[in-house]
Amino acid sequence: MNKLKVMILESDISDLYRLVNLVNSISELELVFATTRAEELLKEINTNKFDIAILDLSISNTYGFEVAEFLTINYPNVKIIFISSYIEFGIRAYKYYPEDYLVKPINVFRLNQTVKRIMSHAFNFYKSKKIVIKNKGLSKFIDIEDINYIEKKKDNTKIHLVNEEIIDSKESLNDLEIKLQSYGFFRIHQSYIVPVGRRQAMLR
Repeated sequence: MNKLKVMILESDISDLYRLVNLVNSISELELVFATTRAEELLKEINTNKFDIAILDLSISNTYGFEVAEFLTINYPNVKIIFISSYIEFGIRAYKYYPEDYLVKPINVFRLNQTVKRIMSHAFNFYKSKKIVIKNKGLSKFIDIEDINYIEKKKDNTKIHLVNEEIIDSKESLNDLEIKLQSYGFFRIHQSYIVPVGRRQAMLR
């Protein structure tokens, strides 16, 4: 069975042990290296091949962003998963096109879904999916891959597609977040849902 090789940067030693146990419990993953120090991870990056970097972000330690910057420039094929106790880092984290942004305590189901999505792309068995959007009593099928981002404006939800079409819906962001979370979407702001891991334009 193909496995994805993982490196972890977690500033809190207790959280690091928990995360190591969590990664080891997922059969599709192989832990290559885990540390609390960014400089040790950067050294290891140049000597070990790996597929996923799990990077911690905290108020006192934002080295995860520095490592993400290094990876984005030098190892663009490495998939980044951010973890943090703070949802506020989400907007800044989006700059690095992460596969996910997980808020502590880590939801093992969510992590599993993210891993499966990465594997589906890595080993080429991704299948196109559609969701149903309801508006004004009608149902519209939309390809997941066509969604650029989703925003809330007053009482309306606007779904922006990659072809610049905008679809209005009365569905709440909470409902859409639940529908889309297993496809790699996460909420970076109370008014925005974005697809991670894809390089799409987004209004600031």
